[in-house]
Amino acid sequence: MHETDALLFIEIVLEGFFDRNFNLGDHEYDRLKELFLDKIKQFIKDKEPHWVKEKSLDIIYQIETAENSIKSGIYSPTSAESFLDSLLRRTKEKITNAATYFQLEDNMGKTHIFVELPEFP
Repeated sequence: MHETDALLFIEIVLEGFFDRNFNLGDHEYDRLKELFLDKIKQFIKDKEPHWVKEKSLDIIYQIETAENSIKSGIYSPTSAESFLDSLLRRTKEKITNAATYFQLEDNMGKTHIFVELPEFP
């Protein structure tokens, strides 16, 4: 998967999340959306299309999980920026743990699915 394709899916989920959970004006919303999408694009960028797809799917999963937690009162983000930071941190942890788990012992640069390890900014 390419970053631009992944961002099309992420953008839809992110817009819905913003609309439902943050009371932002149009100008602030547009500014944050562009900032978030730029940061997410840098985050999901990888030379292996497999990791682009995995990072993108996990970002969408983390957004949906956060929204469910907000609805149940378990989680309340202090700001949109802090939400993005925690979103990227949790995604990085999950992808890194998966890559470590599937890493080949005799070739430390690859995983069992024969792709190089993920890259992060």
